Amino acid sequence: MEKIELAIQNEKVSSIRLICILLVIFNGIFFLLLIINKTFLITGYIGLALIVLYLSYRIFDTNKLPRLKFDGWILLLLAFVWLPISLYIFLAELVLFFLYYSATAKKIYAFSEELIKEKNFPWRKYDWNELSNVILKDDILTMDFRNNKLIQLPVEQNTIVEHNFNNFAAQQLQHANNQS
Repeated sequence: MEKIELAIQNEKVSSIRLICILLVIFNGIFFLLLIINKTFLITGYIGLALIVLYLSYRIFDTNKLPRLKFDGWILLLLAFVWLPISLYIFLAELVLFFLYYSATAKKIYAFSEELIKEKNFPWRKYDWNELSNVILKDDILTMDFRNNKLIQLPVEQNTIVEHNFNNFAAQQLQHANNQS
């Protein structure tokens, strides 16, 4: 059984990272308000210290501020800072963390003889008989469905020979058409 996997470029990662940075800034503002209010003084200091330590680590890790590699782990860390204050804020931060990672995860399409699986969240499966054509050309994956739906996705640097992939897809499509 032959199986081919293609990694798809996620062009929305920079926008999603910007949203994550904005969420960290909002968390920082709320931690400052906790310090000013003095009700949860220690929690405010812990939250701000965590943000400063995390940003310092990321700046040190990349050696340059403009190329700051920012990821969603800070959202998970901040969620636990909020836990003693509010279960709702903790749960909201936790959900944001999982949404961040599902949105920035690498999309992978696995093509097998039986079906096509989209391996990222939300998981999808496509039968070959749902498709009228599948082509990989110039690092663009095109899937043309029988219901006139068209998916075109840029493929990351792949080691798959386009000709071999297109032959495999044509064989699977022909096999699916013969069965129906």
